[in-house]
Amino acid sequence: MEHKGIFWPAVGEVWRGRGTALRVIWLPFLISTIAYEAYYRAFPSGIALPVTVLEFLVFSWAAVGWHRVALLDEAPGPAGTRHGGPVPRYAFGWFISGLAAGILGMMLFLVVYLGLTRLFGVGVFMPMPGLPEVLLSPMAYLSTAFWVLPLGIGCMWLVIYLFFHFARALPALAIRRDGRWNEAQRGARRRWFASAAAWSLLLWLLAAALYYGTYNALLEWDNRLWEAGQDGAPLWAFSLLDAAFNVVYAMNVLIGSSVLTIAFRRSASVAPENDAGQAE
Repeated sequence: MEHKGIFWPAVGEVWRGRGTALRVIWLPFLISTIAYEAYYRAFPSGIALPVTVLEFLVFSWAAVGWHRVALLDEAPGPAGTRHGGPVPRYAFGWFISGLAAGILGMMLFLVVYLGLTRLFGVGVFMPMPGLPEVLLSPMAYLSTAFWVLPLGIGCMWLVIYLFFHFARALPALAIRRDGRWNEAQRGARRRWFASAAAWSLLLWLLAAALYYGTYNALLEWDNRLWEAGQDGAPLWAFSLLDAAFNVVYAMNVLIGSSVLTIAFRRSASVAPENDAGQAE
């Protein structure tokens, strides 16, 4: 029965081990939240590249800790895993997996979009020429909703699916063991990752909709206060919203790590422990 899905078993595994999960995630979450808050207060229009690199490192620290808990029954310390040796390579593998998945997803989006554009002779999100002016805005909206939005969602699903596929070896890297994947279960892994990608995307879309809806409401409140000659909305309101979204991101790190852990546990055999695997 456990082989019928992987996302909700992963959620259940994190929930059952929520005390341990909190121990591996609380410090990376705190570091990430404070770093972003400090950076954007100092550089409101910055691109936050240094903070993004830091985030990859600290959340890789959490992911490595969770893999070692789930696969080695290794108890983390108060601040997370005691074995930080695999973290830089894990962060690099995570980055490369995400980058490769993102590039392929973007390429698919552009190929389909340009193909539809050439097929119809006009941008798929633009109204057809010759329509009455009163219909231009509704037609543009409907065209966007029926073409670009589903295409974008489909490509986002593909990106998450490919990320799980490319990142499937990360648990072995975290525990510093070699793993041999059972090729007979290749089809099952594809189904697991496809399902996990769909559920992950759904939850991310809901979280993003809530975030941007609340953010726009805060901006409107801020503008109205300034127009009324009062101070704008307090910065802590925006900071609290960013922290809430970071909570969602931290939970996604744990659930994604658990998805990869369960896939590894189900369909990979681990080489015996050796001196190289123990080296830190």
